[in-house]
Amino acid sequence: GEIPISLDLKDDAALEPLLAVIGDHRPERIWLCHPSAETVTSLADRGLDLRVVHSTRVDRMAGGPERWMARLASHGVAAVNLRHDDWNGGLVTMAHRFGLLAFGWDLQHDHVLQSGLLMGLDAVYSDRADLMVEVAEREIGRSR
Repeated sequence: GEIPISLDLKDDAALEPLLAVIGDHRPERIWLCHPSAETVTSLADRGLDLRVVHSTRVDRMAGGPERWMARLASHGVAAVNLRHDDWNGGLVTMAHRFGLLAFGWDLQHDHVLQSGLLMGLDAVYSDRADLMVEVAEREIGRSR
């Protein structure tokens, strides 16, 4: 199958050149992450084939997570990406209720990956690809 590609956009000046390149190479498998809600909602509003992800922290969600997730969903944002210790089962459920996927980053240890997968995170980011595979095979295989 196709391998999805997640890109963190750190320099806004790279956005349009990046979109031009993505447009030539199967944009539907690209997950474009950005920390600005304005940039993310604007990108989602453009109706591009790529998937737009808001990377943030709970304490930056003005008005609280429910209002924030409702806003993202209303613009067609695909996912919310929070640091692993911002997530809990209730927030994952809330994201899913709004039709958003729940992504977690900085999951560097076995027990953190296990917790993230068991609470229902849809994607995890780690520097340890070997550990991600090991824990995912163990936990997803056991829970399904």
